[in-house]
Amino acid sequence: MKKNINSQRGFSMPLVIVIVAVLILAVGGIYYFAITQKSVKEEAMEKKDEMMKKDESAMMEKKEMTIVLNALNDSGQVGKAVFSDMNGETKVVINISPSTANVLQPSHIHAGACPNPAAVVYPLNDVINGQSETILDVSLGEIRNT
Repeated sequence: MKKNINSQRGFSMPLVIVIVAVLILAVGGIYYFAITQKSVKEEAMEKKDEMMKKDESAMMEKKEMTIVLNALNDSGQVGKAVFSDMNGETKVVINISPSTANVLQPSHIHAGACPNPAAVVYPLNDVINGQSETILDVSLGEIRNT
């Protein structure tokens, strides 16, 4: 009786082929998974960037903006300023309360932010009896960038 030479060595050729094939598939799978994960992360970052750009452009296209006006110098007056786009011009409506009857109160838009704003950029009509309305010959987008 003839003995199989491969079986005397401890491994048969088909078993070696199977082990090599499994190793190739495992390494290939790990590589594919790593590439796929990198691609998924890059795609997620691209989507996030795209969403931020859309949010930013939607904000720029927004036709109205409201600013809350807090009391200054213990005046007790609070209110809001509503900025509305009017085809390249901007309508600014201010409402404050409590108001002082028939007293003119100056209003304007500063560059910078409170409590230490920069110079006046856009003068507005005075507030009287708690209200003011001004049409500025400047776009709402330009005002947002002030």
